[in-house]
Amino acid sequence: MVFVSNRSGLPQLYIADAAKPIAGATRMLTTKERVDDPFVTRDGKAVLFASDVGADELWSIYRANLDGSGLVDLTPGERINRDSYVVPDKLPGTLFFSG
Repeated sequence: MVFVSNRSGLPQLYIADAAKPIAGATRMLTTKERVDDPFVTRDGKAVLFASDVGADELWSIYRANLDGSGLVDLTPGERINRDSYVVPDKLPGTLFFSG
């Protein structure tokens, strides 16, 4: 499971095996910005999440592999206040958001 925790002082992504709760959680990425709204892709290989800069509420949407590699900004360009995104069930590789 992937979740957000502020145990390091800033909301960050963590991953844990729900079948092995004693193992604890591991931080997925090391960023200097807060993250929110994680969504594991349907193929179980990556996570989508939102992040802003300096708590400015101008959210960008990112994708990273579950091991923390391959970080990609899916919304480059103008920084805007994006609402939560939606990933449709039957359209792989597609997400919708308003801003």
